[in-house]
Amino acid sequence: MADEDSSALDKILARDLTFGTVCTLAVLAGIGIAHALGMPWVLLAALGLALLYVALHDIRFMLLPDAVTLPLIALGFVNVIWSGPPFLDRAIGAGLGILVLPAINWVYKRLRGRDGIGLGDAKLLAAAGAWLGWTGLAPVLLVASLAGLLTVGAVALYRRRMPRGEAIPFGPFLALGFFLMFAAGLLRSLFAPPPPPLF
Repeated sequence: MADEDSSALDKILARDLTFGTVCTLAVLAGIGIAHALGMPWVLLAALGLALLYVALHDIRFMLLPDAVTLPLIALGFVNVIWSGPPFLDRAIGAGLGILVLPAINWVYKRLRGRDGIGLGDAKLLAAAGAWLGWTGLAPVLLVASLAGLLTVGAVALYRRRMPRGEAIPFGPFLALGFFLMFAAGLLRSLFAPPPPPLF
């Protein structure tokens, strides 16, 4: 039984590593294409693919794969070379992202006696901070929280009772907030008026 569990875990880790590599290369290529050829939708699609994998993985396994979330943090800093918030804003965003959710979880655990948010969620929020800067964290959390509340409400209406004691993955909602805020920033940059001439 232990050998079977170990084999299943090895398969999951191998798949995560494979998909993590694919997602990392896709996003890296998207960054290059977006800035070299002026095709930002390629980057949006690549980032969306990575976040979709993260969300589906969390729904199935209640676990966010480090093989995707950690490279996303690094790629957020790679993207700063060309566009977006300055490096310091992104560094603060990543730092706050990795600290905010564990702090909330510490309070929750003190009140309820059990964990409510995993470290994987913090890594994903840190990735969002690395891409969007620290000012993007609040909108991401707002979208994620509202989407989570709406989902819980929909489940309660369907079952005609509130789901109590059931673990609900927060990663998919964070991924949604991350994607929507990045897409919104991309749209703003596309339709923003050109800067005035210097002379």
